[in-house]
Amino acid sequence: MSIKTPCISCGRTLSAPDNAAGKRARCPSCGTIQQLPGNQPPPESDILEPEAVEEPAYDAPPADPFAEDGAPSDEYAVAADAPPLPTMSTSSSNEQRKPCPMCGEMIAPNAPKCPFCGEIFDPRLRASGAGANIDHPGWLTVRKGLRMVYVSITIIFVAAIGMGCLAGALSSGRRGGGPDATMGILVILPALVILGAAIAIIIGQFMCCAVPAETGAKNFAMIAAICIIVNIICSVAAVAVPPAQALGSIASLTGNILFILFLRKVALYLGNHELASSAMGFLVFLIVVVVVAVLIGVGAAMSGTGAAVGLLGLLIIVGALVGLVWYMRLLKRTVETIDARGSSTRRSGFPVIQR
Repeated sequence: MSIKTPCISCGRTLSAPDNAAGKRARCPSCGTIQQLPGNQPPPESDILEPEAVEEPAYDAPPADPFAEDGAPSDEYAVAADAPPLPTMSTSSSNEQRKPCPMCGEMIAPNAPKCPFCGEIFDPRLRASGAGANIDHPGWLTVRKGLRMVYVSITIIFVAAIGMGCLAGALSSGRRGGGPDATMGILVILPALVILGAAIAIIIGQFMCCAVPAETGAKNFAMIAAICIIVNIICSVAAVAVPPAQALGSIASLTGNILFILFLRKVALYLGNHELASSAMGFLVFLIVVVVVAVLIGVGAAMSGTGAAVGLLGLLIIVGALVGLVWYMRLLKRTVETIDARGSSTRRSGFPVIQR
């Protein structure tokens, strides 16, 4: 038998012996060499067939090593005699807490400080001032208010001295026939400066009301500010009702005492006990001076002697000078304490008063 196959180029039938199956042959017409049909080996496949994996037979469950101890064979089961798991009870946790006396939030009974309002309960922590929350934005307002009061009192003191000097020069000019109109204008200018500084003092004390409530000084600052308003109203009403001036004086004295207590509370909160003692000493000094001045005034009114009146005037001048210097020092040291506490907590936003 022979193998017959068409040429892939010219289509002519090629014939070859049977033993040439699978071999190459040349076309006699076009000379094309092609593979003769026959027993060619199967082409190799590039795809790897997956190997068969034998699956394990689950004829019997694995042995439980804890079965002999009475534990359950199922891994999700619970033994009948197993103790119950502890549960978190909200009611029990609330029973162990107590309300904060300042804000009313539930806190731990032995907490040294309230995490909500910042109230300090530990006496040692309060005494050291380590728990003071100097990050409160109200401290910067308080510092500006104290600084405003400090500068305004200095301006009033200097302007009062200048006004006295100008008044003396004005009286001398009148005796010598000098220009009274010019001197009068020069006297009015210090008076306007004193009025502006007094308004700044009132604003500064109102700014101190921004102190955090956790210090315990907020109420003192607010009531002192109210006393200032009462004093202003009584001073205006005294034009028509003279007894209102006495009420205004009492309100002014009360406001000053409360503002000193405000400074003392701030000092205690910030841990400056020396400043707190100085504030209390100044308060005692102020009360003693007022009582002695009242007694001497009553004695001078009853006796009518010039010596008693002169003694009263001398006491008022000396007490006013000592009290002014003491009060200015309290203001300055309070601001410095706020600066120092802010520096210790790495808050550089508080500019330090230069000595």
